[in-house]
Amino acid sequence: MKIGIIGGTFDPIHLGHLRIAEQASAEFRLDEVWFMPAGDPYFKEQLKVTPANIRLEMTKLCILDTNKNYQVSDIEVLRKGKTYTSDTLTELCYKYPEHDFYFIIGLDSLFQLHKWHRPDIILDSAVILCAARDDYIDEDITKSIDTLKKLYPHTKCNIRILHSNKIDISSTKIREAVKAGIDIKPYVTKSVFEYINQHGLYI
Repeated sequence: MKIGIIGGTFDPIHLGHLRIAEQASAEFRLDEVWFMPAGDPYFKEQLKVTPANIRLEMTKLCILDTNKNYQVSDIEVLRKGKTYTSDTLTELCYKYPEHDFYFIIGLDSLFQLHKWHRPDIILDSAVILCAARDDYIDEDITKSIDTLKKLYPHTKCNIRILHSNKIDISSTKIREAVKAGIDIKPYVTKSVFEYINQHGLYI
């Protein structure tokens, strides 16, 4: 099967994540999309991140609110130590050799991919779907892809553009909105909204 992978802190997961998953499924005819909350994200060491079990639960609730072919994976939450995408993709390819994986990222991640832990493994383990907004600069993306191919010539480096509308939603803005007493119903699913309220998150 063709499996899309969306990883992230999901603090909290929001409708923007679901829109990207829906677009990826439609554009690349994915059989399923797996959402993977990060356990101990190394790139946010200096930031306060909500405990992984809470972020995982919100992700599960969010997916239950949809009727899509989505799954939630706790592979990174259960792994001890820092969370690295390269380790996750290595484990997935070993466990599920029958699947083809499509790793979904944003433009900023594409531009920084060479700085990630073992980018060669990432590029060799999955097709990279880069979510690009309508206002993206094609030349910048082409340059970034060419650079990755030169840096890692022995990898598959199969990078494709996922066309998506501009989504003005972020987990940071949602957390700030909760703290400011602003309604976040337009940005998260019903169950996630209720969970945040019931547990007093982000206040």
